[in-house]
Amino acid sequence: MELNSEKITNVLNGMLGHIEQEQIDLYKGLIEKRGNIKIDDYNSFYLSLIYPYKQFLTGLIHVEVSKNKKISFFLINSNFIERQFAKLIEDFEGSACSADKSRTIMRRIFNFLMTGNKIEWDYNAEYTFHLPKKIFKTHESIIEFYNAVTELYYGNYKKYVAALQNVLIEGKTEKSNE
Repeated sequence: MELNSEKITNVLNGMLGHIEQEQIDLYKGLIEKRGNIKIDDYNSFYLSLIYPYKQFLTGLIHVEVSKNKKISFFLINSNFIERQFAKLIEDFEGSACSADKSRTIMRRIFNFLMTGNKIEWDYNAEYTFHLPKKIFKTHESIIEFYNAVTELYYGNYKKYVAALQNVLIEGKTEKSNE
């Protein structure tokens, strides 16, 4: 799904036409504070810049993509999520095509969140360089890890540790089968 600059402008104009006065005041306050933001105060920096930006992105996604909060989380945090997959793929399968594999997983997770279609790999296809070979080979393992990464983002590490343990077992099993 591509968003061109004209479409973004239309969205912004539409959003500005419908947003609450409080949000307009927040925007004006943000612009006024830009010069006074303390870089050494992480909380002030977050509340002055990052939080309003995330609110804007959430609104954009809500209007243009989906009202589903899981999709919004996925899109806003996709870099964090993809790094989790990419690093494990690199560790177990090497760096060759690891970016292709993690991007393929991310596209399929997004498709799953949007449509409910299960993630399935066709290892008999002509080209399979972009498919994971040792870990994240099933829908269940991918979604279990994705859900765990989501929990980790919010500070809930127990599901992440359990899912990571499952990935490690899966990777070791594949290694011993070689």
